[in-house]
Amino acid sequence: MLSFSRHWGVVAAVAANSSASPQLIGRLARRRDARIPMAAAANPALGSDVVAALLASPSVYVRGIAAAHQAAPADALRRLADGMNQPAWVLRAVAINPSCPSDLSDQLLTWITLGGLGGADPLFDPVRCTGNPADADISAMAWYAQQARDDAAYRHPLWRVRAMAAGAHQTVPLARLRELRRDPRPEVRRAVAGFIGVRPRDVREMAGDADPAVARIAARVRSKNFRRYLKRRLPRIAVRLVPLALFSGVLIFNSIIPSAKVPTPAIDTTAPNGVLFASCAPSPGWLTAVSRIATGDGAPSTGLGLPGGGLLACGPTSAEPESIFISAGSTGLDVQATGTVQLPDGKSYTNEPLHLAAGRNSVLYLLHSSSTAVVNITPDDTPAQAVAVTLSFSTSQP
Repeated sequence: MLSFSRHWGVVAAVAANSSASPQLIGRLARRRDARIPMAAAANPALGSDVVAALLASPSVYVRGIAAAHQAAPADALRRLADGMNQPAWVLRAVAINPSCPSDLSDQLLTWITLGGLGGADPLFDPVRCTGNPADADISAMAWYAQQARDDAAYRHPLWRVRAMAAGAHQTVPLARLRELRRDPRPEVRRAVAGFIGVRPRDVREMAGDADPAVARIAARVRSKNFRRYLKRRLPRIAVRLVPLALFSGVLIFNSIIPSAKVPTPAIDTTAPNGVLFASCAPSPGWLTAVSRIATGDGAPSTGLGLPGGGLLACGPTSAEPESIFISAGSTGLDVQATGTVQLPDGKSYTNEPLHLAAGRNSVLYLLHSSSTAVVNITPDDTPAQAVAVTLSFSTSQP
């Protein structure tokens, strides 16, 4: 499971674990990210076939580590040293390997001693990053600093380059900085533990680091980091909170309006099945109250009950003289009112069925002056329970 982690450091730890199965280590040794095959190349549990594959790796650092592995086949070592075109430190690793044939070992050591490979450092160690892998005439720090200026330095196989990557650039993307803060090498984490302006939870994570130096640096900048992060993120947070604040203000405003009781529509129980008659509210103010009831917990206590637990109520508003409020319950509703109706978004429809999804509600503004209106309502799941409601907008109480 850990071998499928999204962070390369976890996968590299699995590749370096001698308790992992040979099949798993072999699979991880073929990964493209050179940092993972490098960890696998140092695993003492490697089989000779996997080591032979690593000796042919496109990464010189993987080849150099695999060249020192005791399970390296002699023929694979001979192929690697053929032509002596590998760096001096790789050829030296081949020469001192117990699996290397004695004649090849003597030849390589003699060639290195005579300076046949120029000024390359034969003592370079890619695991400890001691020495210079390119040219011994250049100081190691200068070479690492030069490599750290590359854009991909934060993913470099050598940890010393990664440790210098953040400091070599004026700006560091947060995604790259986050990867460096979780690097397996404590030297890399120390180099970025003092950065500010990152997520506070990242600082808290580093403050609990197993390395005392990393934890101490992160704890020292915690307060300063939080202030910088808040200053940088405050405009974005404000943009996100403004719509929420406006929405909350609407809810609070609605909650303090006097709960004008909506008169229960009068229903003629003697009418044929599926045909209902209802009188609407006589004065404005009913819409806010019935909306709050329909969207709150529990079944609506006022209005005309519809199939699926829906609700219908009607009456005048301050802007439109005649309006219909419809709330759908557990099933969607097809609603068709006589004449022309207008929705809250301003769109108008004439004698057209409108669909209302389950759990939603809407208001229909009637754009005619008739004292009555007929609304046909058909539920989605039980069309046999369709009802036709005749609404009366008479000013008299039911």
